[in-house]
Amino acid sequence: MRRLENFFVELLPGFRCFGCVLKDSNPLAMGLQMYRNDETQEVRACFTPTENHSGFPGVLHGGLQVVLMDDVSFWALVSIYGSLAVTAHVDVKYHRPAFTAKPVDVVAFVKEKIGTKVIVDVKILQDNQVCSHGTFTFALQPTEKMEKLLNTTFSPDFTERLKAAAIPKANL
Repeated sequence: MRRLENFFVELLPGFRCFGCVLKDSNPLAMGLQMYRNDETQEVRACFTPTENHSGFPGVLHGGLQVVLMDDVSFWALVSIYGSLAVTAHVDVKYHRPAFTAKPVDVVAFVKEKIGTKVIVDVKILQDNQVCSHGTFTFALQPTEKMEKLLNTTFSPDFTERLKAAAIPKANL
């Protein structure tokens, strides 16, 4: 497993992603650190929810589970394509509660690419049991379109690091 570098924080002024920035950049962030298994091409993150992350007492809020899955899925996509994308569709099924005060593992892998759409399969596990499972569809976006959408200009360093983050997946 190798740690994926979150260069967005360094190279995008004001980047404060609720999921993937560390708490020194955003005190309310989840602080996810992504790891990629180059053999299986899965991206993983571990998160230990507190009571502040609960819906019902002791249970991780379902909406926050979607945040966890969305962020790890995005980094799975970046690690293969070295491109930016936006979430286009989410399909999540909840199988059992994920409890607070116990770590959850979020595991994502790119399932397929159809044109500019990328389908990512993701699950949240606790004690090696699937708590929730999702299929996330992302729409790949050209750099120029993202710059316009975000009202910014990406530095050449950002664009180079984004492309360098990719380790292509065979047959996609």
